Amino acid sequence: MRGTIRAAESAGIAGWRCVSLLANPDSDGTLALTSMPRHSLRKRFLCPMAAAAVLSIAAVGLPHAGAQPIEINGIAAKVNGKVITRNQVAIMLVPIRAQLAAQYPRRGAQFEAELVKARDGVLQELIDRRIILDEFKQLGAEMRSSSVEEEVKRQIRELYNGDQAKFQ
Repeated sequence: MRGTIRAAESAGIAGWRCVSLLANPDSDGTLALTSMPRHSLRKRFLCPMAAAAVLSIAAVGLPHAGAQPIEINGIAAKVNGKVITRNQVAIMLVPIRAQLAAQYPRRGAQFEAELVKARDGVLQELIDRRIILDEFKQLGAEMRSSSVEEEVKRQIRELYNGDQAKFQ
């Protein structure tokens, strides 16, 4: 029985030339070169798949090569040992940012200055809330569920004209 190396060359992705190899050594260890048929499934499937794999690995790795890490979240403040995250500030800043973007469509220096003021205001509001809540707990006070329900009903009346479906 004679061993073979099978090779086929075809045009791959972006004009690359792809070669598919299959090697079977002879009993004496020598190899022979034989070309694969042009219609081979191996040539039509593996060559583009190999090129796609190489390109996808490059596409994932190259844009980040040398790039600075992006901070996703962090500590914006600590109040009485409890953390207020940058993400909490960002979430509360969303409607303000949208309003500022409408007011300053070119997003220049004035937009950035107003955004910094708004961010500082939101952070201060979160700090104040945390201080009030901690003081409330230290006093041993409790919020009655009926008070919460009344406030929710008031909000629905004021913000949604009493429409419970819009609230949900």
